[in-house]
Amino acid sequence: DPDRVRPDADQGFVAPRTALEETVAGVWREVLGIERIGIEDDFFGLGGHSLLATRLVSRLRDRLRLPLSAQLVFQAPTIATMTQALEERAAEPDESPEAPALIALPRRTRRAV
Repeated sequence: DPDRVRPDADQGFVAPRTALEETVAGVWREVLGIERIGIEDDFFGLGGHSLLATRLVSRLRDRLRLPLSAQLVFQAPTIATMTQALEERAAEPDESPEAPALIALPRRTRRAV
């Protein structure tokens, strides 16, 4: 479908109600290429798959500044359940160790034998 509209556009549509739901819905629209997404729509039911889930989580991680994994999409495949999980995660103290900074090293050259 060139317009990429929700498959059941008029049935059971619930618009985002909070700022977080709107942010998550916006990222879903970008990743899935669908204009109208409700908070009860299923990511995989809208054509999502594991590669798009990875892209979704990466964009959410950048926007929300939370440590997230693709597992989130499989455990919370709707915007409503995902935002609930994100709110719970944001309320938890961050106990994960800081990742070490990446340091550029010079390339080694091969020596002729």
